[in-house]
Amino acid sequence: MKKLPLVLLATLLWGCASVETEAEKTPEQPSAVVLSQLPVSSALGGSDPLEGFNRTVFYGVDFFYYYLYRPVGYIYGSIMPRYGIRMINNATGNLEFPRRFLSSLLQGELTWAGTEFLRFLTNSTIGIGGLFDPARYWFDLQEHNEDFGQAFARWGIGQGCVLQLAFSSNIRDAVGMAFDYVTDIKSYFYGGQAFTFLNRGLDAFGQYDVVRQSTFDSYQAFKDYQQMIRYWQVNNFAPQTCYVELDENGRSGQSDKTSATPKSGLHKLPEYYSQTPEIDTLRAAWMRPSMESIWSRLSFFNSDFANQARCGSVEIAPEREISYRYWLCPNVPQAPLVVILPGLGGFNTADTAQALAELCVKNNLSALIVSNTMTWEFAEAFDSPMGYAPEDAEKLEMLLGKVLQDLAQEETEYKPAGLMLMGYSQGALNALFMLDRQRRKLGDLKFDRVLAINPPVDMLKALNTLDGYMRSMDEERVEKALPQLLEAAGNYMYNSRQSAEIRKGRRTVWLEPQPGESQPRPAMADQVPIERQAAKILIAYSFKRSLEDLLVAMHHQQPVNGIKTPYQWGNRQALYDELATWNYLAYCRNVLLPYYRKQDKNLTLEKLNRSAGLHALSDTLQQSPQLLVIHNADDFLLDAADREFLQKNLQERLLMFDHGGHLGNLYRSDVQKKIVEYLTAVPAAPQSAAAKRK
Repeated sequence: MKKLPLVLLATLLWGCASVETEAEKTPEQPSAVVLSQLPVSSALGGSDPLEGFNRTVFYGVDFFYYYLYRPVGYIYGSIMPRYGIRMINNATGNLEFPRRFLSSLLQGELTWAGTEFLRFLTNSTIGIGGLFDPARYWFDLQEHNEDFGQAFARWGIGQGCVLQLAFSSNIRDAVGMAFDYVTDIKSYFYGGQAFTFLNRGLDAFGQYDVVRQSTFDSYQAFKDYQQMIRYWQVNNFAPQTCYVELDENGRSGQSDKTSATPKSGLHKLPEYYSQTPEIDTLRAAWMRPSMESIWSRLSFFNSDFANQARCGSVEIAPEREISYRYWLCPNVPQAPLVVILPGLGGFNTADTAQALAELCVKNNLSALIVSNTMTWEFAEAFDSPMGYAPEDAEKLEMLLGKVLQDLAQEETEYKPAGLMLMGYSQGALNALFMLDRQRRKLGDLKFDRVLAINPPVDMLKALNTLDGYMRSMDEERVEKALPQLLEAAGNYMYNSRQSAEIRKGRRTVWLEPQPGESQPRPAMADQVPIERQAAKILIAYSFKRSLEDLLVAMHHQQPVNGIKTPYQWGNRQALYDELATWNYLAYCRNVLLPYYRKQDKNLTLEKLNRSAGLHALSDTLQQSPQLLVIHNADDFLLDAADREFLQKNLQERLLMFDHGGHLGNLYRSDVQKKIVEYLTAVPAAPQSAAAKRK
């Protein structure tokens, strides 16, 4: 599974937003609709009749940000370290006091206005002109990031249509920005606003660049999540913390019989306080590359692992290229190369993939990442649809052949001592099909070791599970589908920040005493304080967004069977509304099945699925000594039959952990140790003929 795009993008915009924790305003609620077919963009942001104009403005800003701002940012970011940037952000934010104070008054929130006055007074004096924030950390005076757009919303003024002007998201906010500007003290100092933009942009550029590269339609991605942030602000979203109570075995009361795990043949993870498979899966977001540099992403001195990647691209067909990222081990000139395949929809910038690459480099290996096949790059590079594992493996093999040739030309002194393959989730499935091609001598690549992490056994069953998380909401006929999705996302974002602070020892959250307890107790560092249903919604919506981005990229290349709305550069809202009704089963039926029926008229979806799952690879699983599969017994993409199949065909080459959901234990050092041990193990010496006869 790839890293959740919902969390990534919302985190990017978090620096420009503040989630309130006080009393609620009168919320703006969308009309009732079932969640699995919810056109989130239209329901959240309203109509976009000016889409052509808005896209032009967006890509103009994108050009400015990438080609004009970035060079200046590199110079400034190489002078000012991260802590200095944050202090200046504190000071410039302190100067926005009149805007927050007046907009709070206009909403009749006298308490908020009073808090803002005390914050300004405290930070301007004790905080040395606002460079520090003692009001928050010493006196627990939390900022209320109110503006005139929110005040207008409180007065009942509608948001109007989408309007992308600078940082506005609709007509109401565009008008409100004029009042925000007038009531901002920085506006009356020459260059004050420009300097603030320069300083704040340094923190956001890294994630901005990741989203820009990894999505086909970056306008749609940023618009949706900007609208999401604005929804939280206007509705004064108050996050709810849910620390699930665990029993003496570390299991939560939210578990059910379907998540029960076998008792034998498991590697138990000590002190892994499992909640439910779905909630545990959200811990996959904790698998991230290190960010230890004191310098910002835009700095010549930044030493963060992701920033040290070398990038390249290879041509698949005329004007059709696919990019890749790699890191060479600095201490071992001939270090073996580990090729990493991300999960479904994961780009080569995916956090999980880069964290695995860092793990390799720290252990004297080199690493290379190519994107998952179900991404916009593959959709544009190949004419055939993505998602059929046997052909995806062939495409990846062809791609890697070109990449290795390109790497040999770029790094003439690097001669890897070996080649290894590691994939996770759908990337693991593709890795196993590539191993099958190697066993059957269908390709030129030879991998010394193959590591598959959490591969789905039955892909159609796995996709149906994801689709089912959305369909289950239909059965309940949710009256407020969009608020429920946004509540889940907001709670996860807020509580993830809190959990990160707990894990790093920066914060302690005390839980209310339970019956029979006399004292509060601290929350566990490994818990994700969110409810199970919310976890299901976030997982399903994350994959749904990946599917929409893939389909739009495919539809751009050539019309996709089953999609009625034509692709238009400046008018895609109707297309996204139609794609909201699609799920992965629809993709298989409307795209994959018709395409491969050209080769076999009697092909059925079940037959297609059998040929693309692990059951088709039984011989390869049994006859490949260089293979190791790492899985979790409570992965919600597996059932009892799947676990039995893996154990029967892999035996000692299966490492099954008791808990972790889907990729939800990769952040743990003991799991990472197992990965490293396998990749770096010294090959066993070949037996002599006499020994074999014995």
